[in-house]
Amino acid sequence: MYEELYSCEIQPDLYTFNILINCFYQTGKINCEFCVPGEIIKRGFKPDLITMSPLLEGLCLDGKFFDAVELFDKLTESGFEGNVNVYGILINGLCKIREIDSAINLHRRMICETNVVTY
Repeated sequence: MYEELYSCEIQPDLYTFNILINCFYQTGKINCEFCVPGEIIKRGFKPDLITMSPLLEGLCLDGKFFDAVELFDKLTESGFEGNVNVYGILINGLCKIREIDSAINLHRRMICETNVVTY
């Protein structure tokens, strides 16, 4: 459907891309969902929480916990602000692989940046 829109010269917006990412996430096509952020940036949009949450969760579900944290760190360097949901995804993933020190450090960072606590 996305390709049909594109061929009709209908320009997608951030909402369209977020739906596309979520569809890839829901169908387990994690590799496909990582093609979309490049297109988002190329078109001049700024990824938001709705864009990034399924990407980070997809990495965690695929067992790539450190890749998810690395992506999150790169995003925050460029101005992305995580919320309790995003931090919860990462902390949960790190706890699943028994990286408790990393999870605690991320939890401390979350408290400093969002003034919210999650358990």
